[in-house]
Amino acid sequence: MFKNNIIVILVVFLVIASSLTLLFTSGNSQAKNFQSEPLMTPSVSWSGNLIIYADGTVNLLSAPIVKSGDYYNLTGDINGSISIQRQGAIFNGQGFNVTNYQSTSPVQLSEADYITVENTNVTTMWASGIDLYQSSHDTIFNNTVTGMSAGIFVYAPYDGIYNNTVNMVLTDPYFSGIPTGIVTHSSYTTITGNSIYIPSSSDGVVSDAQHGLISSNIINISGENSRAIFLSNGYNIVENNSIIATGISSYGAYFSPTSQFNTVQHNLVNVNGNRSYAISSADGFNNISFNTISVNGYWSYGIGIASSGTGSSYVFSNDLSVSGSNSIGVYSNSYNASIRSNTITVSGNSTYGIGSYALGNIMDNTVTVSGTRVYGLYSSQNDRQISGNIVTVNGNSSFGLYLEGSNYLTVKENSVTMNGNHVNATWLAGTYTTLVGNTINAGKNNGTALYMQRFSDNNNFFNNSFLNSSVGFQNIISKGNTFTGNSLVNDTLVFRITGQSSNLYYHNNFINYSSYSIAPNSVSIWDNGYPSGGNYWSGYGGIDFYSGPGQNITGPDGIGDTQFNLTGSNVDYYPLMKPWTHPKAIFTETGLEPGTTWSVTFSGTVLSSTGDTVSYEIMNATNASYDYAVSDISGYTISLNASGTVIFNGSTITVEVTFAKVIPPPPPPPPPPETYSVKFIENGLPDGTTWSITLNGTTKTFTTSTIPYDMANGSYSYSTGIVQGYSPAAGTGTVTVDGTGVTVNIQFSVVTYSVIFTNVGLPSGMKWYVNLSSGQSFSSTTSSISMDLANGTYSYSVDKVGNYNLTPESGNLTVAGASPSPVTITFSENTTVPPPLEQPGGLSFWIYIIIGIVAGAAAVGITLSIYYRRK
Repeated sequence: MFKNNIIVILVVFLVIASSLTLLFTSGNSQAKNFQSEPLMTPSVSWSGNLIIYADGTVNLLSAPIVKSGDYYNLTGDINGSISIQRQGAIFNGQGFNVTNYQSTSPVQLSEADYITVENTNVTTMWASGIDLYQSSHDTIFNNTVTGMSAGIFVYAPYDGIYNNTVNMVLTDPYFSGIPTGIVTHSSYTTITGNSIYIPSSSDGVVSDAQHGLISSNIINISGENSRAIFLSNGYNIVENNSIIATGISSYGAYFSPTSQFNTVQHNLVNVNGNRSYAISSADGFNNISFNTISVNGYWSYGIGIASSGTGSSYVFSNDLSVSGSNSIGVYSNSYNASIRSNTITVSGNSTYGIGSYALGNIMDNTVTVSGTRVYGLYSSQNDRQISGNIVTVNGNSSFGLYLEGSNYLTVKENSVTMNGNHVNATWLAGTYTTLVGNTINAGKNNGTALYMQRFSDNNNFFNNSFLNSSVGFQNIISKGNTFTGNSLVNDTLVFRITGQSSNLYYHNNFINYSSYSIAPNSVSIWDNGYPSGGNYWSGYGGIDFYSGPGQNITGPDGIGDTQFNLTGSNVDYYPLMKPWTHPKAIFTETGLEPGTTWSVTFSGTVLSSTGDTVSYEIMNATNASYDYAVSDISGYTISLNASGTVIFNGSTITVEVTFAKVIPPPPPPPPPPETYSVKFIENGLPDGTTWSITLNGTTKTFTTSTIPYDMANGSYSYSTGIVQGYSPAAGTGTVTVDGTGVTVNIQFSVVTYSVIFTNVGLPSGMKWYVNLSSGQSFSSTTSSISMDLANGTYSYSVDKVGNYNLTPESGNLTVAGASPSPVTITFSENTTVPPPLEQPGGLSFWIYIIIGIVAGAAAVGITLSIYYRRK
């Protein structure tokens, strides 16, 4: 029987325990345990075609990949492919391999945007390693692609290809395509920081898109007809790339005729191979600048600009080194290419520093060419400018400037130095061309400074220096040419004129020559009349005692008294006594407003200018004096050199003219305006209170009731300063003065602030009182009493209400420019009230229930025990 009692008790306690468990479990029903969702168990090696769907799930849970949000991390190698269709997915290969030798790309981005693929080793044979199909704004970063066909293929815009390594090194005897490192068909693609290696005939980077950026890549290709960079569209930037192209007919960078408005700059290009180009471009407004180029191979080119008839290209500030026979540093067959400020070094027989066969300017280049029969600068163009170039040619039978079939050219301020035998420093076959300010050094070794081919007519040669030649210039059956201001120095044969040539020569200097040669049937003009004069001949032995057209007036004029007979009818009637020095009288002005026209009358000739200088070319007279006068200009005076006389002694004369602007005296100051009294009078402030007014920006502070101002006619704003504890009725306003005084009254009133007493503990409707030391008493049947008080300190007391105690009964409060915090009065009844029973749901409530259950169960157990014992 005792055993039965024990069993009953155990049953009761089990019921209680179950109830408690259920109770506390239901009380925590809102809590949830975080559950991770590994998609699959990591694997070391796995084969299959994995798909990351658009909703983020994957098709094969056994694949070695772990997902966390939109992050997908590879945990093992995959033999197969990965297709990413999830927008914004970030796929990290973590250095593992994805290999596919079939016709499917190992990594495919399909019609989803903002995808990242990084740190993946991709191997492929017949397909592209990473394929971006209709997937834009993607990032392909730090991957290694090994393959045979194409490394990375882009079909959508705004993709970024960064810091990848692409090695197209795999081969197959059945593969007949062209290996390509990176291909883009979409605009706004960025290809940066990649390393591309292809050891066969190939293309490194191919783009037929616009607005792309190809920068800071390392591209190494080899094989015949290879192209490191190939563009067939426009508005792209190619910069800071390092390119090596090796093989016959290879290209560092190639731009097709449809590739326009591209910028190619700061690239390092090294090309090795015959018939190759470092950079080849059409003339479609492309900018090729600041590149460093090295080319080795015959029939090769540093930069080549081909004509497409679309527009000019710009070749600027490149550094080129080209080695190989029949090669050219910069070649242009362009419609309007500009070749400027390049440094070009070319070595090899029959080579060219610059070869220009169409329209375009050639300016400020430094060209050095070495070899046999080489050309510093070759031009067969028309109506363009060749200027500021420095050309050095080392080699026999060579040419400095070779101007063939060139008409209407301007050849200006070039420097040509020849080192070799049987050279022509300048070779001209053209008409209406101007050579001005050039320095031509033929090097003396059987060299000609200027060689004019037959029928080179109507050309102009001004202020050139032809130096150190076996023949200064040779003119073959050419007519209508003008030579003036040139210096031919240290020439064995100063000139050779053959055939029926008829030209004009004056103001030239023929210095330190051995002889000259003129064909019998050639007759030219050798002076410009009097007083301009003829030429200076170092072999002339005449004297200068006379002047005038007939040299029969006493007094020298810088012209020889006897003519200089060359041969037959070739006579210089007015030979110069000193070398022609291009002397001028130059007048410079200061003080005029820019663009003002001013004039100088010099030796009877009026010279005008809107610039700061006017000049007059003086003939080679000796110690001649010239009068001048500067014309007056309204509003100015001439404070320096308004007129005078200058004496010429063979050198340029400079006269400084100073204008001073006429400044009229300032008008007398106007009389001061009449003023009127403006008074501000306050009311309401205690006597002696400080107050202030600001009127028209001027502030005055007084302790009397009136603040005065004196103001002229007009409208003025005013404002009243702050007076602690008081407020003006109109603190701001406008005062209008119109021929009489004005009085403004300012009424101040005391500022009060709300003071609140609140009670806690009184039932609603029970009246209570607050009394102030000022004699005021306030009452309310609500929980608060409100009153308005000025600044000050007040004592208060609270009346006792019924059978309630209160705290505090009295106290002090201070009002100081703002409402003080409410004063709380706590009322409490004297009767002690037991605490209320807690409502169901609290912890104590459940404890009481549990105790009741335990007590009831114990009572049941005891009753049963007694029952069974009696039984």
